[in-house]
Amino acid sequence: MQTGKQAIGLPGQPEVGKPIEGCKMKNDKGMSSSRGHFEIYVLCNELITGLGNILVDTGSQVSLGKEGTLIRGSNIKHDVSCIQSITGDFMQVKGRTRLSIGKTSPHNFLLMDKLPMNYDLLLGQD
Repeated sequence: MQTGKQAIGLPGQPEVGKPIEGCKMKNDKGMSSSRGHFEIYVLCNELITGLGNILVDTGSQVSLGKEGTLIRGSNIKHDVSCIQSITGDFMQVKGRTRLSIGKTSPHNFLLMDKLPMNYDLLLGQD
């Protein structure tokens, strides 16, 4: 499997290290082969500022969002549950929602009180 800027994404997906339409890369380092993730700024109308700091993490099984960054009136299905993090800690899920990032179709996100390193969204494999 190739990693880095020259790696090709899944069929129909953008090349790794290239911005998704409607997104701007935070830096020009592309995908980190040692960590399996990269950071981008995204346009998302459901976020308070309309612009979010997102972590794309290929090791995460689910996508997460920080509940406090969503605008009032967002379509949130409140259901409290827990997920287990990679460190083995349990994290409380506050609810679920669907968000459109840039010009993409809506995507499912589990909502948390906070995310690592102050990200607004974490985009996982789902």
